[in-house]
Amino acid sequence: MQSLVLEQKRVLSLTWIGGVVFFCALTALASSARIYLPFSPVPITLQTMAVALGGVFLGAWGGISSQLLLIALSGLGFQVFSGTQTGWASLVGPTGGYVLGFMLYAFVLGALRDRGALKGMTRSFILILASSLFVLVPGVLWLKVSQSMTWSVALSAGFVPFLIGDVIKSFLAASVFVSFQKNH
Repeated sequence: MQSLVLEQKRVLSLTWIGGVVFFCALTALASSARIYLPFSPVPITLQTMAVALGGVFLGAWGGISSQLLLIALSGLGFQVFSGTQTGWASLVGPTGGYVLGFMLYAFVLGALRDRGALKGMTRSFILILASSLFVLVPGVLWLKVSQSMTWSVALSAGFVPFLIGDVIKSFLAASVFVSFQKNH
């Protein structure tokens, strides 16, 4: 009996690690789908959708772990974020606040999932969309500071252009999650 419990924990651990690696890789891959804006140093990407999916599928600690792994890979020189910088420069460049926000976003969405708050399409969509502020707020704050922008310029360059995309990506993430819940 004890060996069965140990075997189940090992399989669970391998599944958890696999999930962390998968959502780290998905977030890195999503950085390659980007649209550059002429008025902003921050491109539009699919990364926030990948981060949201990591949070809702892995839970709080798995979601944040996938983003910590992503940051560690960047620190080792891998191109995993949307900017042209690699290494620790990606954290201090104009997109650094968004990168840190990814950890918050994944953790908060995972915590909502862990507490059973993500039930039904409408509720899941609203919570995923509202939680995107955990990416946008630190992103705008860091953009303002790192690029010496005024508040109005930082909001125009780092918040407003992302709202429509966040609505769409939140809807898609909620759809995938709710569909998965219904089928499993």
